[in-house]
Amino acid sequence: MTRRELILIRALWIAAALGLAAFWRGEALVLLIPLAILGPTLREVSPAVDVDERERLVDYRASHVAFVVTYGLLFLLFARSWFQLKHEPPNELWLLLVAPLLVRVTIAVGRGTGARRLALLLGFVCGVVWLAFSTASHGFSPESGVGSGVIAFTALGIRWPRLGGSLLMITGLVFLLFFILLPLGRQDWVGSLFMTLALPLPPLLAGLGLLASSLRSSGSSADEFGDLRGKP
Repeated sequence: MTRRELILIRALWIAAALGLAAFWRGEALVLLIPLAILGPTLREVSPAVDVDERERLVDYRASHVAFVVTYGLLFLLFARSWFQLKHEPPNELWLLLVAPLLVRVTIAVGRGTGARRLALLLGFVCGVVWLAFSTASHGFSPESGVGSGVIAFTALGIRWPRLGGSLLMITGLVFLLFFILLPLGRQDWVGSLFMTLALPLPPLLAGLGLLASSLRSSGSSADEFGDLRGKP
């Protein structure tokens, strides 16, 4: 895809959004928002043949700066909700906080260190966050045991990835059943999506990563601690 073709697609998108807003409903202008992701998505699917490496680097740099600015604004909005408005931030803000961060960490760690370390990172972080929040809210209780269990399953995955990965996937499926499927219809889709990203998805990804890395290295040595210790 050339730069001229991308400009043409954007122009047609804008014209369609403006036409719908003029002849149907003004709310159709919401279709202009996806323009921010239309270009990067098309470039990933079909890289522009007339864009050199320097221009691609500038584009990625701009996306990085936009990510930083977005999280700076999220910090201000969360602080406003807690300290000025004196109430919990809405689910929409939590969704905006969790979704891009999860995607960024998954891609960065997965490409940089491999699926196994990413799985261990997700498992330990999920367990520690659950344990911290449940302990802060209810003290040492059965809810705290859930976080401890996730940490223990992830630790098992260091030595026995198939066992730890299977237990983490079962944990994620249990989270999906009790926190997403059973309450379905009693909360809006934003709350359901946020709960999916925050609860079942991390242990499911962690378990899947451990199982996948184990299958790829099934012929390697039985001692798998070496990957974590690193080479001297």
